[in-house]
Amino acid sequence: MDSSGAITDWSAQAERMFGWSRMEAIGRQMSYTIIPPRYREAHDKGLKKFLTTGEGPVLNKRIEITALSRDGREFPVELAISPAKVGTKWTFSAFMRDLTEQKKAQEALRLGELRYRELFEDIPIGLYRSTPEGQFIDVNPAMVAMLGYWNRETLLATPATSLYVNPADRRRWSAQKQGDVRLVDLDVQLRRADGKVIWVKDTTHVKRSPDGAALLYEGVLEDITDRVEAEHALQANERRLIQILEAAPLGIFVSDETGTPAFANAAAQRMLGSGVVPGRGADELAETYKVYVAGTEDLYPNERMPLVRALAGEITAVDDMEIREGGRVISLTVQGAPILDKDGTLMGAVAAFFDTTEKRSLEAQLRQSSKMEAVGQLAGGVAHDFNNLLTVIMSYSAMLLDQLDPLDPIHEDVHEIAAAADRAAGLTRQLLAFSRQQVMQPRVMNVNDVIVDLEKMLRRVIGEDIELLTLLDPDLGEINADSGQLEQVLMNLVVNARDAMPAGGRLSIGTSNSELSPETATGPLHPPAGDYVMLAVSDTGTGMTHEVQRRLFDPFFTTKDQGRGTGLGLSTVYGIVKQSGGEIYVYSEIGEGSTFKVYFPRIISSAEKRPDEVKPPELCHGTETVLLVEDDANLRLLIARVLGACGYTVLAASGGVEALAIAENPAILIDAVITDVVMPGMNGRELVEKLVDSRPGMGSLLMSGYTDDDVLRRGVLHGETAFLQKPFTPDQLARKVRAVLDRVTIDSAA
Repeated sequence: MDSSGAITDWSAQAERMFGWSRMEAIGRQMSYTIIPPRYREAHDKGLKKFLTTGEGPVLNKRIEITALSRDGREFPVELAISPAKVGTKWTFSAFMRDLTEQKKAQEALRLGELRYRELFEDIPIGLYRSTPEGQFIDVNPAMVAMLGYWNRETLLATPATSLYVNPADRRRWSAQKQGDVRLVDLDVQLRRADGKVIWVKDTTHVKRSPDGAALLYEGVLEDITDRVEAEHALQANERRLIQILEAAPLGIFVSDETGTPAFANAAAQRMLGSGVVPGRGADELAETYKVYVAGTEDLYPNERMPLVRALAGEITAVDDMEIREGGRVISLTVQGAPILDKDGTLMGAVAAFFDTTEKRSLEAQLRQSSKMEAVGQLAGGVAHDFNNLLTVIMSYSAMLLDQLDPLDPIHEDVHEIAAAADRAAGLTRQLLAFSRQQVMQPRVMNVNDVIVDLEKMLRRVIGEDIELLTLLDPDLGEINADSGQLEQVLMNLVVNARDAMPAGGRLSIGTSNSELSPETATGPLHPPAGDYVMLAVSDTGTGMTHEVQRRLFDPFFTTKDQGRGTGLGLSTVYGIVKQSGGEIYVYSEIGEGSTFKVYFPRIISSAEKRPDEVKPPELCHGTETVLLVEDDANLRLLIARVLGACGYTVLAASGGVEALAIAENPAILIDAVITDVVMPGMNGRELVEKLVDSRPGMGSLLMSGYTDDDVLRRGVLHGETAFLQKPFTPDQLARKVRAVLDRVTIDSAA
């Protein structure tokens, strides 16, 4: 600016501050550009005085003035003017800084301090500031009243630490506040000016210097005397109540309104473990426990959970809840109810529950056993009728094959029918093996043959993610066992191995000859020393603990989830092996898989016998009279036709009553009775017993596709009863009848 007051230069900062461009500002009068109208006259007088006398009040000083922007906005600025004389003329340099934001901050700080002071004075709880040594700097009226002092000055003159009743609280207060902490929260007793002791919650914020030293304390005192006294009044009753709840066998669980555990008695913690420890978060608790519908893998709907419903204000009871935690499955009967205060406001929820794990386990075993029995009865009933049909199909097919020339085109068709019927018979045998309704008939066999016959089925059972290897000894010896039961043993062991490899793996089936001596038969093996055939089933699965191995063959014991296993598979295997005179051995390690080794007594193979001992009888014909009892008309006609073709005289009856009527005629000589076992009215065993009483020398042959008669099964097993398993072929029937009649002849001669 020159001596006339005109602007001679204009900075970019000035452009932004005042809104005038450099081109617009240069040449304009300073007073009409940035000075508000009310200050212009004073500005012009000051300039004239300086030009006349060389003196001015604002020169070479920093002052605050009000400036004017181009748009008419007034705002505070800091101004410094420096004059300079060039020749005989003066020039002036003006430096300005916008103080708008600084003024706003100062005003906000002033208002904040004012509001803080108003709050400090008016808030109804005690507030104080003190030195680290315990000298009060400031206290509010509420604190003065709380501690019973006449005025603020009296309390300010009292050391803060002298208010504490208990010296331990005083020392703790000092130690904690002087330690490396920012916030201290203590429940302490203070003594009022009148000597009365009150309980207060002392919450103190420690303000520290950058090096960590305590500068001052700002604290809040809340009078909690009424609450503490009420809590003390309730403590005695609460202790008695807790003692009662802790002694109760019923699980008691209490949560707050958010579902967070607040109390769990000893029974609850014993049943549920550490998951119900008070203070544990509701989300963490829900994540730990998975609640299921009993007997299924479906998660229990959250809205039906008793605690959830109780927190919604409902009283509810559930009898079929399962909680799975830490590898355990716990069955519970639960009753839940909300906890309300006197105004009906929800405070939490309580759940009472019984551990029904053992009860439900027994119920599940009973249901499973009943289910298996029902399935067995159904399988047996189906097998009975189906085996009758298969006997007819197989017999007529065999008879046709005997009559047809092998080159006859029809011969191949009939052969396929016979083969299909034979495969169907195999299916019924497996069905009966599952239902344990098959009559055990030991015979000489090679274990390799059973494995080869079942291999295709086993591959389907284990699935594509498990590799099946068979390592069969080509020189394997023979055993005397029931083929159907041996199939059941193999199937159960393979299924057990499959279930141990949920992510896939390798399953190996091997056979070998084994000689056990007193030395090799020690440890878990206790069969008599001798020659054995060993069947081994190995997997690369999860393995078993020693505790599981110890109970492995116990009936109803299973490590599988509910509904995935009956606990009868391996106990059935054990029973079959023992019944066959064998032994079973298990080796397993966690993570290393398992191996089951089954030892069957080895017998002299048929190849080692003399030819005349293994040559089947060539003649199956006879001239004796047999009484045939069969309720199935088609099968009765077939058997009569086969036996008639063999030369026998056949007396046919459709049931037990009709057979007894025929046998009552003393003029009729009956050499043997051939009867079905399962018949309406009177079963085959009962009929034979009645006939033998009246005709002691008569032979008997029982036929059936299945039987639930324990007496009959024991008789067949020990060789006391002749039995023919349906379905059968005409040749098998003729040989069996001939064997029964020959035995009668031998017994009569003796």
